[in-house]
Amino acid sequence: MIESGDVAVVTGAASGIGEALARQLALAGARLALADIDEAGLHRISAELRAGGAEVFARVTDVTRWDDVAAFADETRAAFGAVRLVVNNAGIETTGALWEISPERWEQTVGVNLNGVYFGVRAFVPDMIAAEQPATIVNIASVGALSVMPLMTPYSATKHAVLALTEGLYMELAVVAPWISVCAVLPGSVATSIFRPEASAAPSGDALRNQMAEFVAAGLQPVEAARIILAGAAAGDLWIFTDDSRADEMLTERTTRILRREPYVVTAPQ
Repeated sequence: MIESGDVAVVTGAASGIGEALARQLALAGARLALADIDEAGLHRISAELRAGGAEVFARVTDVTRWDDVAAFADETRAAFGAVRLVVNNAGIETTGALWEISPERWEQTVGVNLNGVYFGVRAFVPDMIAAEQPATIVNIASVGALSVMPLMTPYSATKHAVLALTEGLYMELAVVAPWISVCAVLPGSVATSIFRPEASAAPSGDALRNQMAEFVAAGLQPVEAARIILAGAAAGDLWIFTDDSRADEMLTERTTRILRREPYVVTAPQ
């Protein structure tokens, strides 16, 4: 999919899956446009990749703001020209009972996880359509888009929405621009810092956050997740899972429950 000299965009590139994707794309010879709100982290990864010989344009970007994402896209095109790959990866976690989540935290979660993906599509896809050249949009959802967990409602809601957005985009581009591939990535447990302490927006989410932090620490390494994602994107897969067996379990459980009209059996985190 990506050849030496192709332009690849990654948001949320300063850590986790985004950083791993940037490193793998650099190894493939891509020219990289990287965005993150973490200025120090973005500077670190950009400097390391440039030291390794990669061409990197980096811009501190708040993906919750359309004007910021639009400026990032304009500056990317000015620096490198046509974009071949866009990975809308930026995401945050929020834990706690829904009624305890502040409106500010709700808006931030929706802004990063959902609006950030929409803004990335809006900023880059029109030029991809006009170019009439093979290109790929990769939207990072979550295996959590296949289920719902208590005390993670903002995250679940936004990731379900990202999955629906990506499916709709796939259908629309299949009609008007079939040269553009669309991929929905549903990572399972990946060893990132998404459950860092500041991710808990309400005290009722502390226990779950701590459990999940331990769980993901033992998960797939980001570099392995990045390799799976890029291989799936190269194949033009709509669905990309980093843990097929876990995804199958979650799909089967949720679908069966809905078909049988069965209620959930919920236990509190210990």
